[in-house]
Amino acid sequence: SRSAARAPSPRSCEMTISVLPPSNPFAPGNAGFRGQWLPGGLTQQKVAAPPAKAVARPLRGPGKEERCASCSKSSLNIAEDGKSYCNGCLKSQQAKKVRPWKNLASGVRTAQDSDDEEVGLCGKCGLALGEVVYYDGDGCTALHGECVAQCMMDHVRNTDKKQQHTTKEKKQAIRNEYKIGWSVEQVPCNIT
Repeated sequence: SRSAARAPSPRSCEMTISVLPPSNPFAPGNAGFRGQWLPGGLTQQKVAAPPAKAVARPLRGPGKEERCASCSKSSLNIAEDGKSYCNGCLKSQQAKKVRPWKNLASGVRTAQDSDDEEVGLCGKCGLALGEVVYYDGDGCTALHGECVAQCMMDHVRNTDKKQQHTTKEKKQAIRNEYKIGWSVEQVPCNIT
């Protein structure tokens, strides 16, 4: 064959592929037929690996469809990383404008990481968010799990302080109303 006579370029790599017998092996223009097919068997040949780009592939089985790795829409494209993407996400993947792994609320600050991917930042500590993101009560500030725990502790402490202050004021009001307890004027002088 012609591909066997050509020397591979220094940048291309070779891979071994198995060609399954097509349903109609002698049909002209049959894209699945490469090399020589012998009835009842497979043929193996060495071919230069194609450049990494998106390829369309059929869905696997009736009623089973693949989902985009980024936005979960139906997809038929495979990118260089081996994941399925829809057409829109594939274009952004190829343009190095990778969408964030999670749709973040509009008020969440973001930054570019070393791979030029957009990552969300924690509203409390300012560090990059991980896989699990928590939102505060109004749903605008994204937080780490540790920062959520710290916010909850701060809220509990503030609630306790307010409750103690309110209780102290009520007790003082009752003492003043019924003249309970000592005042500075009632303390006897220590005269010897």
